[in-house]
Amino acid sequence: MTAQAPPVRMGDRLSLPEGDYRFGLGTLVIEVTALPQRRTDDGWLELHGLEIAWNGQRGDARIVWVRPEALRAPDTRAKR
Repeated sequence: MTAQAPPVRMGDRLSLPEGDYRFGLGTLVIEVTALPQRRTDDGWLELHGLEIAWNGQRGDARIVWVRPEALRAPDTRAKR
């Protein structure tokens, strides 16, 4: 049996459409600073990261709830 790779790694930059995270407006680009540890009863994962500004600069720390499917989708990886 092969171990499944985690859906994200520390340092990954994700581009999450509004419908794939709680709570906010518009697309969120976030750099992962801690791997998901907690899950809500309806399946959302807690994700810790740094918000990435339009110019690629790291911003404030942010905690968001993310759909697990969004972490597995290859198109969520943001370009650096």
